[in-house]
Amino acid sequence: MGTDVWSEKGVIVKSDKMINLVNDTNINAIKSLCISYYEQNIGSDIKEDEWDDVSINEYFGVLKKLNDFSLKQVKEALNSIIQIEGSPAKYDTSITVRHSDTLLDLFSYILENIFPKLPKLIEVRAFGSGRFNGYNVPLGVACFVFDDSSCFKQTLTTNGKEMSKIFGHCDITEWTIVSY
Repeated sequence: MGTDVWSEKGVIVKSDKMINLVNDTNINAIKSLCISYYEQNIGSDIKEDEWDDVSINEYFGVLKKLNDFSLKQVKEALNSIIQIEGSPAKYDTSITVRHSDTLLDLFSYILENIFPKLPKLIEVRAFGSGRFNGYNVPLGVACFVFDDSSCFKQTLTTNGKEMSKIFGHCDITEWTIVSY
């Protein structure tokens, strides 16, 4: 029996910030994209989730009704489909975002069409334990994780160039240490 440990990284945006992307300027486009996403990817076929007591159609059904919604109602509707299951605890990592894969697809679709210059959205997740997930991640909220590699330019300083010249590289290494 063993323990698997790995590290991940990305730029984290909490769900409330994602919802606040909807504004007076883009609301009609976002409504249209949500309805289109629902029709193309969820549709009227009953799609059961073996882990859920509500069909995906019912869960995301609010998306097909957005046309007549106000800005506030659209934000509430989007917020209603971003639900956390579980709660943060010192040693518990079982917290999840309900239907995170579908949320990833939906918000990727919205972002690619409305904000095409943003980095790629790579995951929707929740963190449940500062002890296991790290103390700089928000606990108990849905987090949208963006690819960080296109957000920064990293160039060598004079010291880095000297190190590269002497040792043949100046590579940054990331690691995690677990001790039991």
